Amino acid sequence: MPARSPLPSAPAIFLVTALLSLLTACTGRVELSSDAEIKFDGPPSGETPVSGDGGSSTVQELWSKPASQLGKVHAIVNKDDQQLIVSSDTGVHVLLVGSQGNIRCSALTGTNQFQVPVKAPATLDAAGNTIYYTRSSEKCLGAIKAQSCNAEWNIGGEEYFDCKAASDTQPALLSDGTLVLGTVADATNKAHVWGVTAASGQMAWHHELDDHDIHRSVAADASDVVYLGAQVSGVGRLYRLAAPDFMPSKILEANRIAAPPFVGGGSVIVGDWSGVLHAIDGSGGKKWELPAGQEPIFSAPVERGGTVVVAVSLNGIHATQGNKEVWSFPVTGVQFSGVAVDANNTVYIGEMEACSGGPGGCVYAVRDGKLQWRFSTDSGINATPTVGANAVYVGTQTGTIYALPLAP
Repeated sequence: MPARSPLPSAPAIFLVTALLSLLTACTGRVELSSDAEIKFDGPPSGETPVSGDGGSSTVQELWSKPASQLGKVHAIVNKDDQQLIVSSDTGVHVLLVGSQGNIRCSALTGTNQFQVPVKAPATLDAAGNTIYYTRSSEKCLGAIKAQSCNAEWNIGGEEYFDCKAASDTQPALLSDGTLVLGTVADATNKAHVWGVTAASGQMAWHHELDDHDIHRSVAADASDVVYLGAQVSGVGRLYRLAAPDFMPSKILEANRIAAPPFVGGGSVIVGDWSGVLHAIDGSGGKKWELPAGQEPIFSAPVERGGTVVVAVSLNGIHATQGNKEVWSFPVTGVQFSGVAVDANNTVYIGEMEACSGGPGGCVYAVRDGKLQWRFSTDSGINATPTVGANAVYVGTQTGTIYALPLAP
């Protein structure tokens, strides 16, 4: 975004004043502050000016749905452009795209007095009939019916097994019907990785990692090999788990790892807390590494056609080809939001700061390092946007869901 510039001189103020009415009509109300800066408080509600590729236009939301019962939105999963599975402070919610975000059903994980957030994206089975979710309590994993949100089973009690600690990892569903998840360290300072039979909620296998935390960092490849990041005392380790026993085997040591890896094309790519991207092969052989920024990476990289795109907290978007950065785009208000990429290689990201100052959040659409559009939301965004066939969906800290047009 262009920086604000002080007015150069008293004569110049007359020129600026003469332009005020034109600027107001094009971009919204303009104020001249007491410290001689021009302030743009934004366009009318629902539109945001675009400055990218040398042009200027506006983008309008397709629809939005304020839903205060969601609380803070932490993740959204798009199911066939028909349903949005929302993880939030109050639980898991199924929203219908065709009715512009009406809530079909909810599985609440707490009460107004004791809310249990669901911070990771949900996982659906292949048929789309069951939703699996992790949560920030000792009942760390649950399964609900996608049509009704009725519970199928919940884990955390002796009926199944005691998962001992909270989880903010998206469960990976293997082809044999096993869910894999990790938990943070429990009271004994041990983190755990679990294999759970998805149909019944019964434990299939279990391993402990001494003095480690597992945060958001589980992924599996097409051959059901699981990659899992853990951290302890400023050190991060990436583990490989494979059949038959899924015993963790360390394949990378770096700074702390709190992001899921990208797995595909014979590569495993993961970011660490120092903003470094590490690319290794499936057995841990180093391919390349690149300092993408000096702040933590909290989300998974995305790969398209040999280009890897990643969000760096408090920094922005970085695109690399191997260990060479090909473009970057500053988004200093990004915290936990990752990037979503559409079929035209437009990258979408949300941030906790408003586009034009003041309260709110902002969504950016960026292609090849150039801004396509940006859109102001009612509050900050920590959830990674999710892309559909005709829209990108974002959720805010006050529970509003927006459907925005894809960049042309």
